[in-house]
Amino acid sequence: MIDTNDILSGPFTLRFARKNLLPDEAIVTNDDSTFYIIRLGDYEKVERLGFRKV
Repeated sequence: MIDTNDILSGPFTLRFARKNLLPDEAIVTNDDSTFYIIRLGDYEKVERLGFRKV
């Protein structure tokens, strides 16, 4: 089981997430209104949980 607390930072507004994104990070969402910042290496894990890149 994946503990999302270990890989997701947030929730944030999209504006805040874009402003504070580092080069090795991505913004993801699962509902188009709540946005999280993750490390690029963790994308496959959160994708399986229904998240997608913004």
